[in-house]
Amino acid sequence: MRTGIRISRGLLALLSGVALMTGILWAREGMNAAEVLPWALAFCAAFLHEAGHLIAAWGVGVRVRGLSLDLLGARMELAGAPSYGQEFFVAAGGPFVSLVCGALAFSWAARAYEGATLFCGASLVLGGINLLPVGTLDGGRMLRCGVAFLWGDRAATGALRGATGVCLGLLWTLSVYGLLRGGVGLSSFAFTLCLLERAVCGGGGEEGAEAPRGRTRERERKKNSKKTLDKRTGM
Repeated sequence: MRTGIRISRGLLALLSGVALMTGILWAREGMNAAEVLPWALAFCAAFLHEAGHLIAAWGVGVRVRGLSLDLLGARMELAGAPSYGQEFFVAAGGPFVSLVCGALAFSWAARAYEGATLFCGASLVLGGINLLPVGTLDGGRMLRCGVAFLWGDRAATGALRGATGVCLGLLWTLSVYGLLRGGVGLSSFAFTLCLLERAVCGGGGEEGAEAPRGRTRERERKKNSKKTLDKRTGM
């Protein structure tokens, strides 16, 4: 099965703008490896994060049907009806790899390797942000799968909406406070806006693509979750 890759217009515009500005600066002032290094390491951290999701999906036998790239990263569409445990594992794969890579880079950063310091920061920030219980992030998917397995999809939807609202409210408040007090927090303000836009208009990313559709889909996922649990317990 082929995996379709879609890139949003916003990301294309951003990449085009970055490429244009880089070309202009390169032509006028010249650029050295030290100036390109942060971008390369950030891209490497993002690549390893998404690779963690793909490896996790392969490990639990779930096929990836599609991959959408936008300003907040990548969104995977899983084929079939994976169990809640399988989807939880796939969602956790990305942050796990990011945090492990960040921890490994931290030991190298202690030796005063500038590249290791940048990669460590990018990986830890990427892993930490994605663990937030927001519907568009990995933490939101993990929360939804855990609650749905224990109390059903309706409870999971309510819990996810509540957690998303609280997190976005806190992020919005902190970013506005930073902007008003010292002119800082612009990046977090823009990030919160992007999260809010995806949550309201984007259907929740993987959640929108893989949320159970009706009672039949929910029963199928619960059945798959029970089969996975039985296999692990040897029943």
